[in-house]
Amino acid sequence: MIYEFNHLFEVETLQPAENRLHIFRYSLSAKHKIRQSEAAGGSGIYGILRKEEAKSRLIYIGMHNTRAPFHKDRIEKHIQTFIPGFSHAMSLGERSHLAENEEDLQKLYVKKYGFPGCNENELFNIFKDNLLQVPHRSSKRPPANSFLGAEMATVDQKGSGIETSKRRFQFSCHFWAEVQNQNNPEQMCSYLNKHYEFFWFPIRLNGALVEKIPTGDLKKFETSLIYKHRPVLNTFSGNEEVSAALNNNGLIFTENGVDNLCNEIEADVAAFGTNLNQGES
Repeated sequence: MIYEFNHLFEVETLQPAENRLHIFRYSLSAKHKIRQSEAAGGSGIYGILRKEEAKSRLIYIGMHNTRAPFHKDRIEKHIQTFIPGFSHAMSLGERSHLAENEEDLQKLYVKKYGFPGCNENELFNIFKDNLLQVPHRSSKRPPANSFLGAEMATVDQKGSGIETSKRRFQFSCHFWAEVQNQNNPEQMCSYLNKHYEFFWFPIRLNGALVEKIPTGDLKKFETSLIYKHRPVLNTFSGNEEVSAALNNNGLIFTENGVDNLCNEIEADVAAFGTNLNQGES
């Protein structure tokens, strides 16, 4: 099943706060109910498509394996990490705990998130110049007496549990010129509805939906789909830089192509369920 953005989500103004990056202006929330006849939770495969006029591009494939609705549990977080305007965290690793000043953090930032031409990208430089207004994540909290620890104590923590990746941040930078002109929640919602849609295919065993299957089996299946379809935002061996992938016309589908793509993935999901039922994976 393919869903439009407005079918699944709502955008609201994020209340102003001190020590929050100025572009973090919106909050995103998943609608609790979609179509009552559809199963939104359980085990399955979801995906995100970027629409360009009459064409679309597959940008992400993921697995879902909990009772929570797929869009609330997974896609809501993804959107906040690749659409500028929604608060999220960055991670410069535990070496950031040793930083003595903002310049040290900027060097780590460029090393991790940099890409060809990044110094000329406005969004890249906005983050570089305002790293102390963005939540930071790592496997351990920075010591309170460290430079980063002391600074983070004053930073607004909205979005601190949602960390962007290098590929998602590059994607944000690529489309910043479009997003920065969305000046209120209605415009942002209209923009996202115009450019993004989503699919969800639940796994069935003997015709029945399942709430959870062995994670290892589902992960192997997800990986096979990623290598088969090469979504722009997934990280995998051999994937191109984001800008190069976005310029690859071989990854763009016409409207009929999207239907064919979704039919193919839905058939693969059905076959996976059949194989599980037969004790294969």
